[in-house]
Amino acid sequence: MHSTSSRRRGALFALLVATLAAAFLTGPPGAQALPAPNGVYMRDNPGDDGTEPGVGDIWMSPDIVVCAGTSLCSVDVPITPTNTYYVFVTMHKNGTAAIPGTLRVYHTRAGGNVSWPSGWQQFGAITTTVTASSTTVMIPWTVPNEWRHYCLLARWESSWDTMTYPEGTDTEDNTRKNNNIAWHNVVTSGGPANVLVPADFMIGNAVTRDVRAGLTIRPAEAPFVGPGSIVVDLGATLTDRWRAGGGQAVGVRQVGTTQFQVVDPVVARFTGLLLRAGERLPIRLGFNGTKEASGRPVNVVQTDEEGVDRGGVQYRLTFR
Repeated sequence: MHSTSSRRRGALFALLVATLAAAFLTGPPGAQALPAPNGVYMRDNPGDDGTEPGVGDIWMSPDIVVCAGTSLCSVDVPITPTNTYYVFVTMHKNGTAAIPGTLRVYHTRAGGNVSWPSGWQQFGAITTTVTASSTTVMIPWTVPNEWRHYCLLARWESSWDTMTYPEGTDTEDNTRKNNNIAWHNVVTSGGPANVLVPADFMIGNAVTRDVRAGLTIRPAEAPFVGPGSIVVDLGATLTDRWRAGGGQAVGVRQVGTTQFQVVDPVVARFTGLLLRAGERLPIRLGFNGTKEASGRPVNVVQTDEEGVDRGGVQYRLTFR
């Protein structure tokens, strides 16, 4: 049978542990990450509620939008190199705690998977405190004159709301696992009907070994092929490697030395595209459409050797 003093010592010890735990969780910024339900998150897709890892497409975040002016717009505007635009990022928050931190934004050439951090260039940052259930910030972006189309990445850094999973070199993996990261690979462009609209796509290998990637072209909604046409130019290096790997493809027909036209309105796919460790290679795309093809987005998606999504770009096209 325990003595009264022993019970008192036990009660005092339990109280001390509880007090220390409370202090640890509610200490000053930087002392301890908040529990996950109280954290900031950016959505990977419209159905995302901040759960980690994310599910579905994770490279078209609706919480990042590129606008022409300083007022928030609903959809991305077409961009022109050397011009200045405004990137709006919306952060959501569970719980009642105010969470301080820094939001950093990056760009890279539009395409599939890319190495982190070497493949990204930071162009802006803003330090803020997220107090409401959602907070939107604006960061100016002067588009470099290096490429036609870009992907954007937003990354929330906070000592109170740290990354749940350790980050590696794979942007797709980092984004899917951590709701502090959002990836926005959307290209908005267009032109006159029946005039070719050129586009770019970088296919990449973010790991330290050679891989055989795939490339899938599919409609996001109604089929684009039919009222419109798509030509994929793999370039000499990828075409040679694709042939050496067996030249496997469905839904396309070759129309030039390195060019292939998409003939299946539902899905077209290349497999066996050899990529060296850390390599990123360009693919040229050409979209041609009637007015009926307007508003029919096309998803171009990089896959790994098992056919798993490793990042892509949605091309939103208008023809007049």
